Amino acid sequence: MRPSIAEINLSNLKYNYKNIRKKKSNVGVIAVIKADAYGHGAIQVAKTLNETDTPPEYLGVAFDIEAIELRNNGIKNQIILFEPLSEYNIQNVLRYKLIPTIFTQQHLELLKRKSWGKIKIQIDVDTGMGRLGIPSQDAFDFILKVANQKNIIIDGIYTHFSTSDEKNKNYANEQLKRFISLIEKLKKNGINFGKAHAANSGAIL
Repeated sequence: MRPSIAEINLSNLKYNYKNIRKKKSNVGVIAVIKADAYGHGAIQVAKTLNETDTPPEYLGVAFDIEAIELRNNGIKNQIILFEPLSEYNIQNVLRYKLIPTIFTQQHLELLKRKSWGKIKIQIDVDTGMGRLGIPSQDAFDFILKVANQKNIIIDGIYTHFSTSDEKNKNYANEQLKRFISLIEKLKKNGINFGKAHAANSGAIL
């Protein structure tokens, strides 16, 4: 078999990124570059996006090893770790200044049990994907618990659409409705949840 080569045009990457920012200039962008930026080269992609006039507010990766590689190559952006917080990654979270994801009582107990100092986290809310996250019907009570912890800073909450790239948007709209309902309830009760984000590539398009 012949070797396959993926040739990435970084100028096109910048062009697409700038067009996304033009559509919604008043909101931030998380550049999700997990799995080596989906085979595009995470380090090159991160550096290229950082060369633009408006670099991403965050980078997103799946695992701590991906974030460590970025840090070791001089990438200083805030990095959200989608992998749930655990005994196995918390030391790297602290050492490399990552923002971990939590959504269970066990995650919360891990943060409460040891003295880590102030730590930023993000909370994954399952509005219907059925994979990871606190179920949306339980999310308010959980977020309230987290908000009451003095050493934890809720940097953001997020959800993930399962069908946003499908022609029929009924289910994605239902997920969005659940997420907005949670946001409104948090605001009404004066609970600081940081930033809220949900739009994956399909939702952006």
